[in-house]
Amino acid sequence: MICQKFKVNLKHKLFSILFRIMLLEIPKKELQELIVGFKKRAYAANEEYKTTPNRTKRFESQMNGWCFSDEYEGDACFAGRESLSKALPLKTPVWNMNYYGRTLCEEVPKETVFAFLRKSLQAVPTDLPFRGPKKFCHESFPKLGYHNRLIDGKDVAYANGIETIFSRDCEIYKGRWSGGLVMKDLGDIVLT
Repeated sequence: MICQKFKVNLKHKLFSILFRIMLLEIPKKELQELIVGFKKRAYAANEEYKTTPNRTKRFESQMNGWCFSDEYEGDACFAGRESLSKALPLKTPVWNMNYYGRTLCEEVPKETVFAFLRKSLQAVPTDLPFRGPKKFCHESFPKLGYHNRLIDGKDVAYANGIETIFSRDCEIYKGRWSGGLVMKDLGDIVLT
């Protein structure tokens, strides 16, 4: 009887320790800055992406025990996903964002549209690190404007929105994005 009680207590203690190890406590500001740092070194920086055999373009980066990946398929119409994982003790998914975008007219060449989109994405705000800022203009592209509208959610934990690029009054690009924390169970990740 005592031996069985000891086994139950040991199992409970081991489970408790394992649970505390798996629970990630992350300061919200630190997570936001980490995501922004990785994003600014990826597509926004015109970083070279590896092309996989199925023609998916993939970027991966690691820093201070964190892994970031961005992969997308397509060109004028594209879909992709960014993800952030804690590397140790196990590769634990923490944050994810999916996106889909497309050019809408040929008035402005797609190369120009995507060069401007990269500039917009370099200005990603820390408080909402999903795509670009609410509004963006750049002197290198005097006729273009970027707008990012939040539809739902409010912060790094969960949000989705629509981004558009205009040339004068004509919408030439539109994209949708959605993302937030990834967790196995509620409470796995605690933002402090």
